[in-house]
Amino acid sequence: FVGVLRHVGGIGAPGDGDAGIGAYLLSSAPVAVRDQLWRRLSAQGVDALEVDALSLTLERLRRAPDKAWPTRGPGTRE
Repeated sequence: FVGVLRHVGGIGAPGDGDAGIGAYLLSSAPVAVRDQLWRRLSAQGVDALEVDALSLTLERLRRAPDKAWPTRGPGTRE
């Protein structure tokens, strides 16, 4: 997941912390729990600016209008 965000946003190279970053970005847990996740990531050396850029990329994708996404179905080309 984070690898795709990195590709779409042109953000850094994959790293060992990507699974944790993905869990952090997709978490719907209370703020206190997300803060704990962030502290663990930070202790692993994850770059805060990189996570912020990944978060912004995710938000842009979430807010993209339906017409921004290609559709596949009968009679469409790849």
